[in-house]
Formats: sequence, C-alpha cells, structure tokens
Amino acid sequence: MTRKLSSGILVMLFPFLMLFSCRNSVNSAKAGPEEKLAKIEVSIGGMTCTGCEQTIMKNVGKIDGVKSVTASYKEGRASIDLYPSVADTTKIRKAITESGYTVLEFRKSE
Repeated sequence: MTRKLSSGILVMLFPFLMLFSCRNSVNSAKAGPEEKLAKIEVSIGGMTCTGCEQTIMKNVGKIDGVKSVTASYKEGRASIDLYPSVADTTKIRKAITESGYTVLEFRKSE
C-alpha cells in the first residue's frame, strides 16, 4: 500500500518537477540556434550578504534570454550570460532596482 501511494505521488509530482528544472532552457528558447551568448558585468550597489546575491540571481535569472547569473556581494557585481536578441537590459536593470539594489554600471565582457 505504501509503495503504491509513494509511486502515485511521484507520478503526480513529475510534471511539476520537470517544469521547474527546465526554467533556464525555457528562458533561452526564443534565441536563434546560431546565436552566441554574450556576457555582461553589472556593478551593483547595496549588496551586503549572500542573501543579496541569491536575490539578484533569482530575480535576474527569471528574465527571458538570461542563461545564467552569478553575483558577488564582496565584489559588488553580477555576471550575466544572455542571448542579446532576447534579453532586455532594461528588464535586467529593473529586476535589480526592484530588488532594492542600485545599478552602478553595465559593461559588456569578452
């Protein structure tokens, strides 16, 4: 009985788990197959802890076209890999400021 119940719950949860695990691929799905990733560095004011890093990574990572985000409160910056034809830097700036931080500078990184 317990095995049937456990497998039934797993079957019901599987679609939700797949949805959440595929978030980044959905964000980049609109990019063309030949498009190269671009990297930008954003100087950010107001980050004081790892919680701040997590907030930036979570909120910027939700934006269409953003492939990955890493943030460092010690360095006061975030590094963002994105598809330029899809990602909107205005939305990135807005996600950072609405999270309570200040965008100091955007730089394209090589």
